[in-house]
Amino acid sequence: MESLQEKTKQPYTEAAINIEQGFTPNAEVWNGRFAMIGFVSILIIEVLSGQGIVDFWGSLLSPLW
Repeated sequence: MESLQEKTKQPYTEAAINIEQGFTPNAEVWNGRFAMIGFVSILIIEVLSGQGIVDFWGSLLSPLW
């Protein structure tokens, strides 16, 4: 497998940054972590408020309507 330097045919400098976009393994790890944080947050809201998440947000946002 070619290294990044061989692919770009440019000398490596400290300013060179390899930015990968799309469905990279690192991005998927972070997506999974944030999903777990969101899911646990919803469970905590439901336990502490005694309401489902939809009822909770409805009662929280109802003064704005």
